[in-house]
Amino acid sequence: MLSAVAVAVLLGLLIVFMIKSKIQRIPGAVVCVLFGLVIGVTPVGDPVQDALHASGAWLWEQVTQL
Repeated sequence: MLSAVAVAVLLGLLIVFMIKSKIQRIPGAVVCVLFGLVIGVTPVGDPVQDALHASGAWLWEQVTQL
């Protein structure tokens, strides 16, 4: 579960960076977050969760090897 949280934090930081650099505006970021929440409660949510978990685990492994 920690790895999915790590991916969520990284994606959140990416959204903040995009807002600060004027690539993304706040309403667009809100739509992204709402879309993610809606995807999470649909039947597609479990495979998305599995993909996030695998990505986070890989990222954590890369960070700990530094």
